[in-house]
Amino acid sequence: MNPVPSNSTNAPLLENQQITRRISCLIQWKHLIKPCLILIAILVFSAPVAYSLSELIMVARHKSETVSNLIKIFIPSSKKLSTTTKTNSPPKHLIQESHQTISPPAAFCGKRIVGYFAEFENAGLSRKQLHMLTHIIYLFARPTNGVITLDGEQTRRKFEEMKSKAREASSTLKVMISVGGHDYYKEYSRLVSNETSRNVFVKSIVSFFKKNDIDGIEIFWTRPKYEDIKSYSSFIQELRSAFTELQKRWNRKNEYIISLIVPKEKHWSFDLKDFSKFVDFFNIYSTQFREKQVGPDSPLYGGEGRNIDETMKYYICKTGQPSKFNIMVSFHGTFWEGAELPLRDYSDDIWKEKNVARGPFAVRWRHLRQRNWNLTDIKFHNLTKTSYIWIPGPPTWFLTLEDEKSLREKNRYVADHNIGGITMWTIDQDDDDHTLLKVVSSAELCTGDEKNTIKYTCE
Repeated sequence: MNPVPSNSTNAPLLENQQITRRISCLIQWKHLIKPCLILIAILVFSAPVAYSLSELIMVARHKSETVSNLIKIFIPSSKKLSTTTKTNSPPKHLIQESHQTISPPAAFCGKRIVGYFAEFENAGLSRKQLHMLTHIIYLFARPTNGVITLDGEQTRRKFEEMKSKAREASSTLKVMISVGGHDYYKEYSRLVSNETSRNVFVKSIVSFFKKNDIDGIEIFWTRPKYEDIKSYSSFIQELRSAFTELQKRWNRKNEYIISLIVPKEKHWSFDLKDFSKFVDFFNIYSTQFREKQVGPDSPLYGGEGRNIDETMKYYICKTGQPSKFNIMVSFHGTFWEGAELPLRDYSDDIWKEKNVARGPFAVRWRHLRQRNWNLTDIKFHNLTKTSYIWIPGPPTWFLTLEDEKSLREKNRYVADHNIGGITMWTIDQDDDDHTLLKVVSSAELCTGDEKNTIKYTCE
């Protein structure tokens, strides 16, 4: 059969068929317009409701462990989904790049999960640990005669290794150096005492930053005296000015970080509000509240005001800036031999005189089992929100420590009081499974509050 030419008698029939099809399509589209408009209207009106419900779910998840567990059941995590989805896997180089965006939940609202990594510890540092931090701080560099030094080749090698691993693990992880230490308070007093010595010290810090390409410094000065206040403030201002100049010179996007160690004693006389103009955050040394007595190392409450709650309330009410503060938690326990049990009942004082007790001694979390501490013996004191082990003996033993339960209480406290973050002393005292670090890193500190909303009743 030959094809029909365009001028044949069948051509009008073909034209009519085409017109009929067009009309049919238009009629079909006409019927679809009304349902589409209804669908659009439903989406427009339901969006605010869906948003409100999602906010309520997030708040409920933060406030209630039961709700959080239900969410995990009905909404599988991305990690679980990745194990069941075997198709369309990304190339290997894309997987490696995605590691650089891994951060703890706190990072998404600018809060901090800070880990100390110490020269005096022997444990290594893994990529997994680094992914659970927002900041890592190396302990210590020394301010010897106004010049920052790392003591010995081994210390330098460990610092370089930490820095290298941190840069490889994450593009957002902040790498810092802590300068000083518990025994350097006299040296600091001399270094900041006059303009000449401050100038030498600031230049040394800038030189160290140029050489090592790090993000920030912590001034670890635990016992500044009243007569040091003015010179200390001048030093911090001069350091900030030098950092600002270095940032411009190097065309650096982010400001260099300055943090300070702040003692737990509420009578510390420095005006932190004045310091906070130049400092990014303060690490409150919220451990060892009663060094010469037997009792909990880091109580949230109790102890006639000698606790984390009263300390944080004091500093935050004084400055009006909760976002600038971190509480500190220890990854080692403290114990005494031959001590009286300090946590007998809620009406009693939570510290007892040492009398004939021996201690305090420290034991790393990673060494508890090999030092014959049985973790199944851990008890929880509800008033102070602290964990402990009591062995009635003879001889008696009392161990105060952080475990998963006490750390979750501190996570909740930081979130409920809109505090800026948590600092861990030290992540290399944790076990190889990173038991304690996982608890702290998983803290959901983002509650939707403005960063400096105060959750205390200030007098």
